[in-house]
Amino acid sequence: MISISKSDIVHHQYFELIQKIYGNTAQCQRYVNDSREGMNMLLANKISTVYFHLLDGDILIGHIGLICLSKDDAYFGFFELTDASHFQELWKALLEEAKLKELKQIFGPVNGTVWHPYRLISESGSEPYFFQEPISTEEYFNLFAKSSPSVKIDYHSAYRTNFDIILSATNSSLDTLHKDGIKIVREGFSSALLKEIYDMSVSIFSINPGYFHLSFSDFLNLYSNVDKTKAVIFKVLHQNKSIGFSYNLLDGNTLIMKTIGLLSEWQEKGIGNALVHEVHQFASNNQLQKVIYALIRIDNRVKHFPKDDTVIFRKYAAFSFNLS
Repeated sequence: MISISKSDIVHHQYFELIQKIYGNTAQCQRYVNDSREGMNMLLANKISTVYFHLLDGDILIGHIGLICLSKDDAYFGFFELTDASHFQELWKALLEEAKLKELKQIFGPVNGTVWHPYRLISESGSEPYFFQEPISTEEYFNLFAKSSPSVKIDYHSAYRTNFDIILSATNSSLDTLHKDGIKIVREGFSSALLKEIYDMSVSIFSINPGYFHLSFSDFLNLYSNVDKTKAVIFKVLHQNKSIGFSYNLLDGNTLIMKTIGLLSEWQEKGIGNALVHEVHQFASNNQLQKVIYALIRIDNRVKHFPKDDTVIFRKYAAFSFNLS
């Protein structure tokens, strides 16, 4: 018999359900760990969350959470489902709860905060998952896409294996930097550097839809499970003041470009291109085989970026639903 229950704690079979759907792989375990961190952060910050459990008898076959950020806005997340025919039952339960709380908008899927796994895979090739990439089935994307979202935000991940074109296209940006007294330096992983990146991230990304503010201690915890020897971090300095950064991760012979950020007053001056140049020069100098551009929002601010020699291997989406 199918039933739905709700509580303020995740169902004890939830993580078993994830492994049942995706298999006992290293990527699945990372996804489980990242989702646990997201849940723990909600608890630590006392964010009101309601979890809905779709049960077949005593067996969990579906799960979703409503994460209440304010009196108007919420995330939905921690979504898994073994049988798509029961999606509307689970989704309806969440929407009814959201309307009871008089929420105006819900955004997701987000497993905790946007610093944790979010987005649904909408299209995938055979490329292996990279470190900290979200996982989902393409069926999930279709379910939410057919549920009348008010906004769909598209992302993709891509890679290139030859760096000549990108190095040539971005080389002139370095000359501009030097004339303006700006320099880019590579720094080792440290708490002091993370504090600088944290301060810049808050300034740069707080205007983004769905932004979730973290304390610095929470921000540090996000990086506690990262192998510090794999972090490749570049910092942009103007008169010895940090104005931007690029955070990347080494994974074997692949470099994953995770984040590029510049303070607002320094954007659209070619500094981002110069950072891109330094990242690819590092990859070339170290004879890396591939650079991955992870989870790029399609309508981001990067313009005139050479793409003809890149391979898009995964597409994703997130959704907003207006309730008022």
